[in-house]
Amino acid sequence: MNLDAGTGDNPARKRVATACEACRATKIRCQPSDQPGVCKKCLESKRECISRTTPRPRRPRKYASHQDQQLHQAQAAPPGPSSTFSIDFSVSTGSEIDDNFETLRDTHDVVIDRLFPEDDEEMSPFPDSGRSIQTPTSSSAQSHSIHDFHTKPSFNVASAESLLTSFHSMLTYFPFITLSEDTPIRQMAAAKPFVLLSILSSTSGSKTLQGHTLYDEEFRKVLGLKFVAGGERSLELLQGLLIYCAWYPFHLRPKNKQAFQYMRMAADMVHDLELDQQQPDLNMWSDTPNLTDDQLDRIRVYVGYFYIVSSFLATWKRGKGIEVPYTSWTARCCDLLEKYGKTQGDIVLAAQTRVTSILSQASKTLNEKYDQGEEDRRIMVAGFKFELAQMESSLAFPLSISVSLRVQVLFMKAFLDSGTLLRFPRPPPSESYKWEPCPLSNAKLHDCVYSTAAFYQEVMSLDDAALSCFTIVDWSRPILATILGIRLSFRIQECPDWDSEWARSQLKLDDYLARMSQQKSDLTPASKKVDILSASRTVMSVVREKYQKRLAAVERQGKSPARITCPMLDGSMEPYFPVWDAALNQPLMMESLGEGPDGQPVFQDLWTAMTTGWAHDDL
Repeated sequence: MNLDAGTGDNPARKRVATACEACRATKIRCQPSDQPGVCKKCLESKRECISRTTPRPRRPRKYASHQDQQLHQAQAAPPGPSSTFSIDFSVSTGSEIDDNFETLRDTHDVVIDRLFPEDDEEMSPFPDSGRSIQTPTSSSAQSHSIHDFHTKPSFNVASAESLLTSFHSMLTYFPFITLSEDTPIRQMAAAKPFVLLSILSSTSGSKTLQGHTLYDEEFRKVLGLKFVAGGERSLELLQGLLIYCAWYPFHLRPKNKQAFQYMRMAADMVHDLELDQQQPDLNMWSDTPNLTDDQLDRIRVYVGYFYIVSSFLATWKRGKGIEVPYTSWTARCCDLLEKYGKTQGDIVLAAQTRVTSILSQASKTLNEKYDQGEEDRRIMVAGFKFELAQMESSLAFPLSISVSLRVQVLFMKAFLDSGTLLRFPRPPPSESYKWEPCPLSNAKLHDCVYSTAAFYQEVMSLDDAALSCFTIVDWSRPILATILGIRLSFRIQECPDWDSEWARSQLKLDDYLARMSQQKSDLTPASKKVDILSASRTVMSVVREKYQKRLAAVERQGKSPARITCPMLDGSMEPYFPVWDAALNQPLMMESLGEGPDGQPVFQDLWTAMTTGWAHDDL
């Protein structure tokens, strides 16, 4: 349903430009609702509001024969309403102990049984820590449909198929799951319902920010019921949550803390599923491990979790209570994906994770509290650069294949040159916490200018299709590069000798901002549907306006003549004060009579030297 805002005396009035398919099928009037992009009928019935895109059929004409008339009607008949489908979910709810004491007995039977080992286990000095505590499921848990709590929504099949096709292109930027391209919608809804719902919710945001409300609402309801009410911890639930965190436009809402809440939920599931620990049925150091499809899926999810969460925390530095360490098991998982992965995406994901580990360590070294001195940190940064270059040269595929990895490597080069410029404002250091960032130098800043300019050129060469596939991590790199370019374009307090005019000539930041803020079509107030790319460009246009105003103020200040002020008040005479103090310490009167080279008296008083010769002159 297309809604147009009214004009004139009643600007708040809305009218329906095109009736949706559901209202046309039921032959009722399509009325607008308070929510943009959804009519009143579809909002009440939890249906996806789809408008007709085909032209209206022409009026029938008279034909010579009845067969010609039937043939024309078959060809010119308008297509019927698109078919819909629903996604069924189930929630495991535990039985009430008050109603069934047998559940309480069975739950504690396994735990207490471990306190009384068998005879062959009693003498064993090592406890069997590999066994997990299993609770009976037949009597302790029941499965209920999630739609017993709220109305089951209906989704459009054609719209869902289009979104799923678009997601296959987006998946190359973050290939942590494998999807078959020929899987029908209904089959995927039965096999992996939550993954499908997360795909539809996150992918629809690239089409329109308002049009995915039905998907988004259903995703949050199902996630809350499964994670909180049902206590579910499954691989599919974690996969869907990572999809939502990766492609939902959280970067457009920087003060919204929901992204961190979702990532904490993902961290809890990773720990509960023990994905961050070595798998007991997998020999970590075996040369030929026998990896099953389920084991590969677990490794992909864990590596993808580290890539998304670690990159997000290193970017925004708000990860309180979330720790994502890069352990030997993480490195081993990357090795397994590189050697035994079944797709090209496995190798790309492993490379992305390795670069992210460098970013996480470099961010702590450059911008956070560190025990090492300045020289030690410089050596560590040089080691990070060598590790990045070694990783880039050892790739098993050309870097041009992956857009996300190519942009990531270019950003890392700029970050390692002058990562301290990307620090956010911090409170004044206290006695218990003294933060000393790595100092800047002119040589490092020059290298940073060149690497940042190369990053700008790469991003400007991308088309709209590539930018629309960006994840939240991919979007953070142009954002941070913009902050870095702005700080390089003006005076740097830590480096007084910095030539900002030269930096502006090399960076060409205004051209970069102009390219990133260029809209393909004018957005009128009546066009309510705005996609993520258009919204991001709107934000970049605001940044460009601020940059141009600040640049104009700097240029005006440079052209304006210097004001004439008192040198004793403006501080320009302060360097001469020590010289005057030294002169004041000398004796006020010098000896008036000295001895010359021939023993004759020499007058050192200027007045005496000028007046002693008058007696010898003729009067």
